[in-house]
Amino acid sequence: MLRVGPADLELTDHSVRTEDNLEARGVTSARVTLPGGACVGVCVTHFDHMAEELREIQASELSAHCAKAFRRGANNEVPHIICGDLNSFDRRDMSSAQWNGICELYNKRGMGYVSPDSLVQGVFTGDGYRDAFALRTGGCEPHEPPSTCWTNARLDYVWLSPAAASGPSSLRVLAHSTISSAASDHMPVVCDFEVLSEGDV
Repeated sequence: MLRVGPADLELTDHSVRTEDNLEARGVTSARVTLPGGACVGVCVTHFDHMAEELREIQASELSAHCAKAFRRGANNEVPHIICGDLNSFDRRDMSSAQWNGICELYNKRGMGYVSPDSLVQGVFTGDGYRDAFALRTGGCEPHEPPSTCWTNARLDYVWLSPAAASGPSSLRVLAHSTISSAASDHMPVVCDFEVLSEGDV
């Protein structure tokens, strides 16, 4: 559980932020044993929808949770992925048209300053996680992932832990895509992985 409190109301300059729309967020994590015996961890979450500063705190808490949930021995980690609606975007992921659209949306809704930097991405990158989209594309520029939401921006991610991105049981990203669906205002993100043995790395 990613808990919130009254002090979190101050983490944004949104005039529409109230206790009624400040809610605790859930985390679901599991270890999955694959055919052949490899073990992969999966963690799914949904971050706050209004304050990037609160999402940064939630990202740090989630990273700490995964460090405990997927610990294997003293200095070993079950390779795992973090995925879900992180409600965070980064100017570097967008075309000029997408960025201008986000700025117009924030202005229209009175949502205050639009940060060009994803603090959430900063937390995960700093903790050694790798973006599945960047791994699939080889980090080539321009770095413009597909939109995952009606806002025409990427808000939904798949992140690979350090052990999942490189190591004896790492995951190779074979495909990364979104699926058009009317089930939600967000589109599902689909990733195909191959589990590598030590000899494949």
